[in-house]
Amino acid sequence: VFTGTAPSFSDVVNTNSYASGAQIAVENGDIVILAEDDISVSGTIASDASNTVDGGNIRIEADEVSLSGGAKIATRAKGSKSGGNVT
Repeated sequence: VFTGTAPSFSDVVNTNSYASGAQIAVENGDIVILAEDDISVSGTIASDASNTVDGGNIRIEADEVSLSGGAKIATRAKGSKSGGNVT
């Protein structure tokens, strides 16, 4: 649980099961996941716009990305602000 005006990356992302060699970072509002092998997503990876800021991009580099249990990877627009790209 986070306090304050915005969560830090470690407050909202569980990286405990990622193997060594994997890197997860937020760069200028974008989410970047770099893996040496496959990754499995069972939750939500999102970078949505707010009323004042465009949504960020989500970039995943892995041999294979699998989604399970209703997992989502998304970025959405809000009002006049644009969503980002998922690559």
